[in-house]
Amino acid sequence: MIGGKIRRTMKENKAKKELKVVIQREINCYLHNSYFLCIILAYKNMYPWFYENYVQLYYNPDKFLRFLNIKEVWFDFYGGYTEPRRFLACRRIHLDDLEQVNILNFIKECIDSNCYLYTYIDEYYTRLQGKYHFVHDIFIYGYDEEDQKILVIGFDSKMNFTNYGVDFDQFKTAFDNGVQMAKLTDQWKGANYCLVIEPKLEEDYRHKFEMDNFLTALSDYLNSTNKNGRKNPHDTNYAIYQGENNVYGINTYDKLIECIRHDLECSSGDERLDFRPFHVFYEHKRQMRKRMEFLYTALDAGYKPKLTDLITRCKNLEEVFNIIRLKSMKCVCDRDKQVLNEIISSLKTQKKIEFDLLGEIYQLLAIYKGEKLLF
Repeated sequence: MIGGKIRRTMKENKAKKELKVVIQREINCYLHNSYFLCIILAYKNMYPWFYENYVQLYYNPDKFLRFLNIKEVWFDFYGGYTEPRRFLACRRIHLDDLEQVNILNFIKECIDSNCYLYTYIDEYYTRLQGKYHFVHDIFIYGYDEEDQKILVIGFDSKMNFTNYGVDFDQFKTAFDNGVQMAKLTDQWKGANYCLVIEPKLEEDYRHKFEMDNFLTALSDYLNSTNKNGRKNPHDTNYAIYQGENNVYGINTYDKLIECIRHDLECSSGDERLDFRPFHVFYEHKRQMRKRMEFLYTALDAGYKPKLTDLITRCKNLEEVFNIIRLKSMKCVCDRDKQVLNEIISSLKTQKKIEFDLLGEIYQLLAIYKGEKLLF
């Protein structure tokens, strides 16, 4: 446990209890990354850890959807499902052990013990409002007895990432139906169907930014390697990051281009361009800009002119990827070949621009790393 005793981090009265969270929008394309950050970034002193991590990207061509036996187009941040566990104790619960559980009582017991829940529900009964059945992630951080609500974080009916309440009966139906659907479709055979998450942080814990950790991750990104990725043979959660066909770092650009070309060549109207990888790339470039702004406050004055230039270039890269991201959203619906070709051309150009930019950042910070940061 970090820092010893866990602080009571919730708002509560006799009828309502909310654990400490923040509706963070730093990284939320994939909820397995986002939910952990909604806990960790609620502690303001954890931003140095956040900027130290989420540097590496990877592409796994062999990942299947959890509830459908089809492969995903999977680009993601390396370690988003594993590195936060340094600060979070996660107890895994198998699907079989939940089938006969009264989920409402179980939620209240967990929340009363200062533990969050990450599980799955059939969103037909919640945000999809009866349109179709869909088992999907949900994060639970509290309950309200007076209003008869389970307090959750996720995407709402308008696809906004936010917090909202779900009626007790509605949630129980959504959960129970999700369990029955998952028994038939879960590719993981029920493993990790629910995580009970206990924070191991105190309010006054301060994480020191580790420059060496950041630079080793940045080196892996620039060299498209996984030499420095943490490995834990006893934790199956790391397996997706170690796939033999994985592609890492800057070379993920090439795989994204391949995916677009596949979409251009595809004649089936049933297949649609996956918007999510473009959003992941955008989040990655946005975080590098924010990371450089964070380091600007910590480095000596003599380095600031060079950092100012690098931050400006990071902003330019972020803006380009926001345009690419918005263009990709258009192509999800209409598969506009001209726009897709424009995206390919832009990705080729931005790969070279980013490689040069991050190379300069690496060189500048490698020179500085032996000196003392001002935080």
